[in-house]
Amino acid sequence: MLKKLIIAFFIVIAVSHNANALHSLFNNNEMASAELMRLLEVTGVKVEGKPNLNNVHKAIEKARWQSPLGTDRWEMELPRELHHKANEIIKVCHDDLGMGKAVIPNAANYSGALFLGAVFKRVVERVIFYKNLLSLGLIDPKLKIWILTGERPLSAAAGESDEALKQIIPEEQKVKTLPTNETEMLKFVFHYLMPKDVELEYVLAWKDPNHKRATTYTSIEAFLRALPNSSTANHKFLVISNQPFIIYQQSVMELVLKKLGYPNISVHAVGGQIHTNITNKPQHAAVLLDTIAKTVRNLVELKALNLRSINPEAN
Repeated sequence: MLKKLIIAFFIVIAVSHNANALHSLFNNNEMASAELMRLLEVTGVKVEGKPNLNNVHKAIEKARWQSPLGTDRWEMELPRELHHKANEIIKVCHDDLGMGKAVIPNAANYSGALFLGAVFKRVVERVIFYKNLLSLGLIDPKLKIWILTGERPLSAAAGESDEALKQIIPEEQKVKTLPTNETEMLKFVFHYLMPKDVELEYVLAWKDPNHKRATTYTSIEAFLRALPNSSTANHKFLVISNQPFIIYQQSVMELVLKKLGYPNISVHAVGGQIHTNITNKPQHAAVLLDTIAKTVRNLVELKALNLRSINPEAN
């Protein structure tokens, strides 16, 4: 598994992109991009009035792209009436909207790197992506890493069985105990896969009240509280994620920073391409639509916050 991930990274690095992934959804005038309009057409979603941010958000809400609160990604289901459109949804999202392509760092100087908690397979992909960035000289090897995690029990349904975990252990080594929760699993993966001279700090996030676990929102909030001089010093952090979640995580991090009042801190989410075979295409299509729905919701909320900062009496 590890060799395949490393080879895949080097194959796609030439076609990865640095542009703000959020611009694949809307242009600078907040009008839906041609690619997003194509996805709306494929899924039969009608926008009333001009296809601007607010109207697209209303249309997507009505179409119920977003899964119910508390649903984990591996539990999401595509509406039965869209099953025959799964391949087309995936193609538009991966290729046209760029949700299947790698995004690489676009700056030389970062204050540090953040690793967001995830299921085992995603964590392994993110560590390998980071190591490849190091080998290509795209980031400073002395960059400190903050690992943001939460108290989530591991799930065999999410590919976190004991057999899956054992895949990263060298054959000559034996482990008496395996991790049973996300924090232990992250330490386990970093122990076996990350170079020993990298400076690491773990930040434990609390559960989101609307979910069964910590989320990107609560993770970033916990990190900001743990960061020395977070309210005064200027920082730009590299955030290691993976596709197809980069646009969502970029949007939610910008929203948290705006809500909590950190104009001095910026983030840049990057991550590897989708390079594994998709066995359950309707389920994957559901994840893609949910990701876009949540991103659009965040953009609407961010727009409202920006308007309030200009005019406190704006509704």
